[in-house]
Amino acid sequence: MKIKNKIVALVISLIAIPTFAFAQAKSKVYIGAEYTQNKIDTGVTNISSNLDEKDNGFSIFLGSEVDKNIDVELSYNNFGKASLSGVSGNRFSVNGTTYQFTSAGSLEAKASSFGIAVRPKLPLNENFNVGATFGVHRWSSELSAASSAGFAKIEDDGFDYFYGANLNATFNNVTTGIGYNIYRVDGEDVKSFGLRVAAKF
Repeated sequence: MKIKNKIVALVISLIAIPTFAFAQAKSKVYIGAEYTQNKIDTGVTNISSNLDEKDNGFSIFLGSEVDKNIDVELSYNNFGKASLSGVSGNRFSVNGTTYQFTSAGSLEAKASSFGIAVRPKLPLNENFNVGATFGVHRWSSELSAASSAGFAKIEDDGFDYFYGANLNATFNNVTTGIGYNIYRVDGEDVKSFGLRVAAKF
């Protein structure tokens, strides 16, 4: 079985978990949002151009507590963008090869994804817990280039994995937390620090 088919099978099998959990524990379903600060690894090494691999993003998620030690979660993640710009003579390198702008121009990379994750957690006391995140996501990316010569765009998508760690506090039906996740996207990493809030219903 090809790797891509294995990932598809894994995603399908995981989808059965939250569906069952939501049906069995409706009172433990939660919904929330997360503000993220992301660093997109573009593989570009700047020499004399302007490279910015950091941007703000967000996640929207729906989850369920299977029990006190594990959650399952579906999410949409927007990672923001990374950009490279320069004028004639500015240089940068990719995979050891150096390139030079021949006129003013810019490159921009954007990425987003839909993910499903298992979030095991360890209660520290009645209100706080520390946890981890292990998941897979279907990502889509867009790379665009603009200069005086015109505009070009390349779009791509695929399946990859992500993982991370988090610390959460719950009071009544509201949970807040901080977390750090690494998303694999087309052979590169998106490193994401986030602040989240969720409400049970």
